[in-house]
Amino acid sequence: MKNLKLFEQFSEDYQTDMEIFDSIYEDWKADNEEELKLILEGEQLNLFPGDEDEEDDDWEDDDAELTSGEKAALARDFQIMSKPQLAALYLRALGKAKDNDYGAYTVMINGITPFGRVNNEGEFIITNHAFADAIGLDSTVTVSRTLKKFKLLITGEGANSGESIYPKIINAFDQFKSKTPGQIAALAAEAIQDPATSTKNREAAAAAGPRTAAKNKERKADQIRLGETVDLLVKSLKKTLIYSNQTARAERAAIAKISRDFGVTPERIQLAYQAFLNSKKIK
Repeated sequence: MKNLKLFEQFSEDYQTDMEIFDSIYEDWKADNEEELKLILEGEQLNLFPGDEDEEDDDWEDDDAELTSGEKAALARDFQIMSKPQLAALYLRALGKAKDNDYGAYTVMINGITPFGRVNNEGEFIITNHAFADAIGLDSTVTVSRTLKKFKLLITGEGANSGESIYPKIINAFDQFKSKTPGQIAALAAEAIQDPATSTKNREAAAAAGPRTAAKNKERKADQIRLGETVDLLVKSLKKTLIYSNQTARAERAAIAKISRDFGVTPERIQLAYQAFLNSKKIK
């Protein structure tokens, strides 16, 4: 009987706590809902669009009729890569996988050095934009995606839930893994372009620089504003006896409720909240 009364008392206290929480939350929501929606919409607009994945099929014959996957790749701004281009990409991925240095084997490709530079440690540095220009690719997305696929194969990880590896890349890997870097570099050299005329990707990167900086700044501002709205709810909760000395509990409750109500992941809310606290040097 005593246990039943304790349970009933606990249930009543829990219900009261939830009613208090809901009341505070609804007041907070009434004051901040429109602002929060605008912030979340602004964050979406400032996110860079995700790179579409590429589809490639058999690469044995460069002059063969295009497959449906290759046609789709072209339609999404992916180029169909030649054997020399794939060889160059393989060497770049090999350096990252083996030595954590993209330039370790890339520098072996005859004619590529004018597209990059050698740093004070003697390492060859070449950006993806410059690399795309060097081997005649129009898309740096193709470069980054193909590098990732080659790296997964070189390290033995293979395809995973976040990254599919298409037959053309696998076929190339199977051929290159039995050759020396020098042999692969000789093939890759056939893709090297004239550094004076192959400048499309580097020019695009230079032009996008100010826009990218502006987008990053605006995105950061949106994140901090989102975190500030979370902080307002946390402070309101901490004014009650339930949460007065339980900051972590108030934070968890606020983040969970906002996440459910607005369809945003808790991790995103947490990052925004932490960004706001950091901006105020709170913690």
